[in-house]
Amino acid sequence: MSVRKLKGQPATTTHSKVKFFYPILFGIIIPSIAVVFNFEFNSGFPKPPNFPKNISLELSNFVNWADEVIANDVWTVYPKSAEEIVILINWAKDYNYTVRASGAMHSWSPLTVNLDKNSAYCKKYILAPLSCYSFRKIPPKIILVKTQRFLNNMQVINADPGDASFWAEPGVMLEDLLKILESRKLGFSNHPAVGGITLGGALAVAGHGTGVPAENETLSPGHTFGSLSNLIMAFTAIVYDDFSGKYTLKEFQRSDVVSGAFLAHLGKTIVTNVTMRAGPLQHLRCQSFIDISAEELFGQIEGLRTISKFLNTSGRIEVIWFPFTANPWLKVWTVEETKPGASTYVSSPYNYPFTDRFPQALASLLGNLISHWNNAKTINRLYTKFIPLGLTVSTSWDIWGPSRNVFSYIRPTTLKMTEAGWAIVTSRGHVEKVLRIFYQIYTRKLENFSTRNSYPINGPLCLRVTGVDNPADVRVDNAQTCGICPGSPVLGRPELDTVIWFNILTFRSNIQVSRFVSEIQNSLDEVFDESFAVLRVEWSKGFAYSSSHDFPWTNDSFLKKNIPKSWTQWESTRKILNSFDPFQSISQGQQPCFEVILEDSEGNLRNKKVDWGKDTSRNKFTVMMTIMSKAHELLQEEKTITRRDLYYENVNLYGDQSQVDKAIQELAVFLEVEPSALPFVPSAKGLMAAGGNLKLTRDVGKSEPVSVQLDKTGTLIQRFGVIKKWGKFRSNAKFVLIVEKDAIFYRLTEEDIFNRFEPFILVTGKGYPDKATRAFVSKLSRDLKIPSFVLVDADPYGLEIASIYKWGSVAQQKFPHENLSLNDLAWIREAEALRKLNFKTEIEAVASLGWAYLCNEYLYNKIVSRVSNCSMVF
Repeated sequence: MSVRKLKGQPATTTHSKVKFFYPILFGIIIPSIAVVFNFEFNSGFPKPPNFPKNISLELSNFVNWADEVIANDVWTVYPKSAEEIVILINWAKDYNYTVRASGAMHSWSPLTVNLDKNSAYCKKYILAPLSCYSFRKIPPKIILVKTQRFLNNMQVINADPGDASFWAEPGVMLEDLLKILESRKLGFSNHPAVGGITLGGALAVAGHGTGVPAENETLSPGHTFGSLSNLIMAFTAIVYDDFSGKYTLKEFQRSDVVSGAFLAHLGKTIVTNVTMRAGPLQHLRCQSFIDISAEELFGQIEGLRTISKFLNTSGRIEVIWFPFTANPWLKVWTVEETKPGASTYVSSPYNYPFTDRFPQALASLLGNLISHWNNAKTINRLYTKFIPLGLTVSTSWDIWGPSRNVFSYIRPTTLKMTEAGWAIVTSRGHVEKVLRIFYQIYTRKLENFSTRNSYPINGPLCLRVTGVDNPADVRVDNAQTCGICPGSPVLGRPELDTVIWFNILTFRSNIQVSRFVSEIQNSLDEVFDESFAVLRVEWSKGFAYSSSHDFPWTNDSFLKKNIPKSWTQWESTRKILNSFDPFQSISQGQQPCFEVILEDSEGNLRNKKVDWGKDTSRNKFTVMMTIMSKAHELLQEEKTITRRDLYYENVNLYGDQSQVDKAIQELAVFLEVEPSALPFVPSAKGLMAAGGNLKLTRDVGKSEPVSVQLDKTGTLIQRFGVIKKWGKFRSNAKFVLIVEKDAIFYRLTEEDIFNRFEPFILVTGKGYPDKATRAFVSKLSRDLKIPSFVLVDADPYGLEIASIYKWGSVAQQKFPHENLSLNDLAWIREAEALRKLNFKTEIEAVASLGWAYLCNEYLYNKIVSRVSNCSMVF
């Protein structure tokens, strides 16, 4: 194994230089600052154990397009073949590592690495990266697989325009692929505007361009109005093979029943090559318009230049609209096989250079300045004024050329913004209705926030329109529909044939951005109720915004409910992908929207998985199944068993008592019942005592009440299941005194405390109380209508125990606990005194003054004066 030390990437702070530059913006000279880092990786990190030989390993950083999802010091490999990846994944299975494919990192959502809340969004201001890299951690158990260096081959299989196809590996860059296809007179009818992405990355999220059929336009063979994923004919993926017990390469055809799940897999598998369709090369004309108002374009007012009408005449449009400006930048692409006289011929892509050279440092600075500045409207209008100037200088108002030269315009140096994205699937006839509704929601929210002097959106709204992913386009018999592509057809709704893509851009995510976008998101979800449109998310962008977090992917309800319901094949896709990666060697720790959710015993949502490659995971599953089987047996026989006896039935399996208790708690959550409904009862723990002739009487249905003479030396409190069935208590006791420790309990009985006070009941839970003790004292308080007092150590543990008696335990919050608490319990100035003392005090410290003092003075002052008709007996 070889480990290479990389230089020149921001990882550990060693040296930095500060340079000043003066970018020119709208004729105004504005000084700004750029920080140039010279960092080295820490080569002292422990290497993964027994890493496969002949596969080079190095540390690198994962930084996404918007510099917001960051993972420092991640182990990275550059495999030379698909077979090397197979070796790597089988090693990962044995050593509990996860292998993730990584492309050009031109994405927003955390589909490759998990979102680290401590660092992912710390780059909100221009110099904040210094704090992002200040904490060094051991690399996560993740291996990034970079495919661009070696797995970047492609070849045209058939160049016949009526039956064209090609084969490619995932690391080939889209711009290189398009160039090779163009050399063979082939291409795509639409594709993403960014060329610096890998083909594998684009297919993982169903990358798309813009385009629907114009009036009288016929789709050429090999083309699609859907996403690039819809052109996949066959592919090879790394999947687990049950027969061999290993991960291996497997070829799939588009006609295979399970193939649709892989067409937008979101990183839950690794595809090592694809065979795809291509169509005859198209030449396009792209015209820019900035003289059409947003009101007219979105159909708010009568006009001839609406988006719907441009779609009818040309089929391909894009809208870029800055907030608080009147006229968007509209691009219209039209298929023109010969160059129009007014157009400028372009021989290469990226023909809007004025969008590529906006200094990122200045962009970040401006974004933070105008987020809470009422001059945001003026700044955005300046942006809009900059567009016609750039179009004029670059002579790109009207350009014509091969499709890749006209469609591709986003470089890696293009202004980087964070981006929220939705795909709205509707019918062609309802496009204008959807656009009107979105316009009204968007502009209303902008105005509402501006009245509060808040301007969270300081980037444009972008809009594109495509067709759905029609599997017939790929011209393969029995071709499967894409499972969860944003543009996959809605089953049973053939009239929903169009997808409108909305993206909201801004410089940096913050709480105001999240609140704004979450309001948009909630309004869209409410309006597009599937009657005429279906709301979906765009996988590579920001989604599931919450008003209480300053970044996306945090709205649990949206992740767990809204997203799955928007795809009819969601569940089948999830099951298929999980079945081919049963050890989660590729998708362990994946994004939250794609996991099986189970609530834990504290009521928190968490993932429950069984990883047969891990001893601990197998053991937990076996424990759960054993206890479930025992519960079934006992419930049928109407018997119970103590949790302690259950543990001793199989000590080797359970390990210790806590594992049994935890498994019972999780089983109760899984079955959605209280733990007391299961036949596993805690051993008796709590004690109760009373002196004199005090009796405790309880009703027993229609029978005579049962009276118990309480022993002053201590009686075990019966288990919770029995107490639940008891009738109402009756007694002449004046109060209940609960003590923390059994040692104090016994000492008080020895000191003859029952002869010092009028009748009362003494209870101890022997430390942290069990449910039976808590249920007993709660029932005493409710039935007898007498006060309760708790005597505990004046330290954090004592305060916690007192809190459990009053409110119940955290572990039981998911279940009804009204009958397990003493809500009327109140502090008698102890907390305030403890704060003043600034040190803890145990009960024994008071007893050092003499047990007579504890009983005659301390308890007397605390209790007798607060209990009516109660006096001390001398």
